[in-house]
Amino acid sequence: MALTINNDKSFLLDFLDFRGGLNTRDLDTIIKDNELSDVSNFNYDKRGALKVRPGFAKFGNTALGSYDVMSVGGYYRVGEDVEIIATGSTVVATVTSSGKSNIKTGLTGDGNMFDMHQFMNHYYMANGEDETLVYDGTNVTDIGYTIPASGVTAVEGDAGVLENKVYQYHVTYYYADGQSNSNATPTSITPSANKKVNLSAIPTGGATVTQRRLYRTEGGGSTFALLTTINDNTTTVYVDNIADAALGADMDTDNDAPPVFNFIVNHKGRLWGLGDPDNPSRLYYSKSLQPESFPSTNYWDVGRDDGNIGKGLTVSLGLLVIFKNYSTWIISGDIPTGATADMELINANPKIGLASFATMAHDGNDLIFLSPNRGVQMLSRVILASTETLDVDPLSDKIDTTVEGLAEDYLQYACGEVFGNKYHLFVPSGESQTENNIGLILDLRGLEPEDEDTIRWTKYTNMIFACCRVIYDSSGDRLLCGTNDTTGFIWDFGSGVSDNGITISAHATTKNHAVGDFASDKTMRQLATYGRASEDWAFTIRLFTDSRGTVTQDTYDFSTVSAVAGDDVLWDTFAFDKYMWDSNSAYTNVITNFIKPKLLTQSKVNLVKAKIESVTANQQFTFYGAVIKGFIGNAYIY
Repeated sequence: MALTINNDKSFLLDFLDFRGGLNTRDLDTIIKDNELSDVSNFNYDKRGALKVRPGFAKFGNTALGSYDVMSVGGYYRVGEDVEIIATGSTVVATVTSSGKSNIKTGLTGDGNMFDMHQFMNHYYMANGEDETLVYDGTNVTDIGYTIPASGVTAVEGDAGVLENKVYQYHVTYYYADGQSNSNATPTSITPSANKKVNLSAIPTGGATVTQRRLYRTEGGGSTFALLTTINDNTTTVYVDNIADAALGADMDTDNDAPPVFNFIVNHKGRLWGLGDPDNPSRLYYSKSLQPESFPSTNYWDVGRDDGNIGKGLTVSLGLLVIFKNYSTWIISGDIPTGATADMELINANPKIGLASFATMAHDGNDLIFLSPNRGVQMLSRVILASTETLDVDPLSDKIDTTVEGLAEDYLQYACGEVFGNKYHLFVPSGESQTENNIGLILDLRGLEPEDEDTIRWTKYTNMIFACCRVIYDSSGDRLLCGTNDTTGFIWDFGSGVSDNGITISAHATTKNHAVGDFASDKTMRQLATYGRASEDWAFTIRLFTDSRGTVTQDTYDFSTVSAVAGDDVLWDTFAFDKYMWDSNSAYTNVITNFIKPKLLTQSKVNLVKAKIESVTANQQFTFYGAVIKGFIGNAYIY
């Protein structure tokens, strides 16, 4: 906002730059001229104009069911378009633009949020109550490599190399990305000297088993070593004529299934899991490139017994980030166990934690998230003299009062995602809310956390979203959001100029702008607006004027009257106030005595506030700003 006073005592007050965004923390005496005291459903372009946010439409016309859609994600396979995965109630489903198909039902965690993550060619889903689910594009199974339910049958065969000693056999299933533990009870046989052993009834596994491996002890021994690999899932017989010295590697006995996880992530070729109900601060990790094998000793206790619980996992700048509710931890290095182990657990911040894992979103090398104290934070790289670590910067100071009004008990269900150079945070506004009913939107272009002038917030309404995820498909990237209103639909955000046919209601309110020395009278005479729209548009400016503490408001309506042809139309419109001193056939001619300017709108106007409201447009609408013109008169003596 700028006030220009000319030599002829006329003045010009402009509202042409709104790039400072929402500020609900400061009083008008502190709030900057380009900041707004309230805003809804407007974004800001690079030069500070107001642009109505995009709308959303249904992604397909088939609902998952009559419940909230609590999770949505994308499963990617080489050479195929993304497969949309969504969860709600006790169901996991794949969703297309034309329908949906349940791939898992009967879940115990009714309505829980799922943490979804792809590792290699499998899709992992954890909700903190059910076993972690694994989807391969066809089947959904519980995590952990299925173990053969039985062993082999062994009988003495023809002449061979085996001795008259006790031999024991185990069998394991082998999968594309790992191996199971063996069947529980070994098969024993003591053949005559110089004989073979005929094995039969070798168990076959499920559809995902690619091989079976047979293990045997040396004669009279107790250690199982590789006897042979059967490179199919159909053969059920094998003749053992292998001398003890020709046996292979020892059999693994630690390909265990993990406990229940709430949070999962892939890091350094391993699957990591957090949120075991029995050990809420314990971080587990799989074998390298075997994401379903979790040896019992593969874990880190993160801040054990500090009173905090694990709240989320992610990877940032090559470091594993572990969030608890009131602290942030990182793990550096590459190898967690063994003689060459170099991983190190570091407490990056002992006071800032995570409110909801679903609010974590990456903006390039930075990570944005919502903390339990209802602050939005950015985790960034910090390079010290000899080490590199991460630390957090607050981003929500300018909207403190907005964030403090959120429902603390429901923040664990908040969700957020970076899309279109903006961080979209869907949260419950109002202490009693039990759904995410607004969006707090942070413009990431030019954002520098240490410079508050670059932190620009706006607010979206009609955002009843329980989950959100950016999906990349053949059409580009899109933000899919699951409903938080029990209708079971997924919404394609950023599609069209309405919310599934409902007009987007946008408004923006400036602060009270001082218009110079209150000893001089200011009379508002002319209001000009500037902008760009497509075809039909209309809006209202509500002008508040404060004279000696008396606030008056008048509305000025602007519209095209008739449709404007073309896809990109500029407008430049003037509206005169109700008291006209000149003769103009388009307006009522009112003769007014200038010696008594209090008869003209207001005398001694010293504060002016504008609100842009009642915006309608059948396509995209951008408000560049408004200019008030008037003149300064002598003070009126009462």
